[in-house]
Order: sequence, then structure tokens, then C-alpha cells
Amino acid sequence: MQAWATLNAVQWQRGGVAADAWKKLGAKHGFTGKHEPTPPALHHARQVHGTRIVVAPEAATGGETSRRVEADGLLTLTPGTRLAVKTADCLPLLLLVPGRAAAAIHAGWRGLTSGIIGEAVLALTELGIDATDIHAVVGPAISRGAFEVGIEVVESLHHGACGLTPVQAALCISKGMADRWHVDLPVAAVLSLANANVDLTKVSVIQTCTFATPQWHSFRRDGKVHGSNWSWVEL
Repeated sequence: MQAWATLNAVQWQRGGVAADAWKKLGAKHGFTGKHEPTPPALHHARQVHGTRIVVAPEAATGGETSRRVEADGLLTLTPGTRLAVKTADCLPLLLLVPGRAAAAIHAGWRGLTSGIIGEAVLALTELGIDATDIHAVVGPAISRGAFEVGIEVVESLHHGACGLTPVQAALCISKGMADRWHVDLPVAAVLSLANANVDLTKVSVIQTCTFATPQWHSFRRDGKVHGSNWSWVEL
């Protein structure tokens, strides 16, 4: 199938703090910005824009920030475990195999181009999960139009470990002013999921730009005074 055509299989949802498709599954999950309360008892890690995936609750992901394990992905096979990542323009990705496994991924451009999405799917398949059984939701993130970057990000999409083909990478990139470019993180995430053999009919994208929508925290908009958006899923 042509790279652009694969995107039509995805459920593109305009706004919201939960995926409509996951509501039908009865999945407990959510995306919280400035106005929604953060759910209690979340397992989360010290995020470093890498590709490490750790297992919770076995991994020591609670407590003070300095004591949390460094990782940008959490997964669990333990029912009742709530996983979460924090973002403020980066892309949050939730994965779920109902009744069997769940994962929460923090994917900025560094993590995404380093292959964290493929690593997350691989971690699940190594635990006996079939990639085609995975349901995925891409949460609110900065949009292509607001995400202005330098050539190093473009080169990372073309030559990084995320495994995008040249045609796929081209779908994620458009030219900006002068030496600037624009990158579409949600589209790059969807194509990375496709390359990891995830069934795109089980993928949802919440199309909300954190930079342009006041209900969400945004580093690009608010600078160092920004807060954090929480994205969470419970198995």
C-alpha cells in the first residue's frame, strides 16, 4: 500500500481528552491538560528523550524525581496498573492489548527518530503479544504548522533509527521560512506504528495542537514556565 494511503486507515479524531474508539473498548485512559484532574496512583519515569522501555510496577517508577528510573516508555502486564507520561508539545502514545498489556510512551522528535515506537512494539512482542492485536492512541501534541525545526530534525527523520522510508519521511515534512522546516510528529508516529506491523485500523490520533490550544501546556508557547500534560492508561 502507498505510504499516503496507509494514513486513511487511521481514526483521526478532532479534539477530546480520550479516544472515542477506546471508550467503546471500555479502556481506562485519558489525556489531562490544565483543567482535568490528574488520576491518582500513576507509575511514571524520569524522561530523558531516549528509547528505554521499562516494566511497571516492577521498575521503581514512583517516589521523588531523583529516585525514578530513567526511561521514556513504561509497559505492564499487571492488571490495575496505571502508566503515565508527561509532555508539553512532545507526542504521547498509549498502547493497549485489552486484558493483556498496556504501555505509555513519551516521544519527542529525538525519541521518535531514535526508534522508541518500534522499541515499544518490540518489547510487547517479546512478551508474546502479536503486534496486530495492539490498539494505539496518539495524544495531543504540537502540530506540523507550529513545530518549526532546523535541518537536523529533517535529517534525523530520513536517516535515524525510526526506519521511515524516504517517501514516508517526506509525508512528515514541509518547508518553512528561510532555513526552517516543519515536521508532523503524529504522522511520523502513525507511519512508525505501521512499520512495526501495528494494524492501523486500531490506531487513533487526537488532532489537538498543544501550542495552539490554551487548555494544553506548551513549552514552545509558554517557555520555561510551562506545566505538563499527563497521558495515562490502566490495564
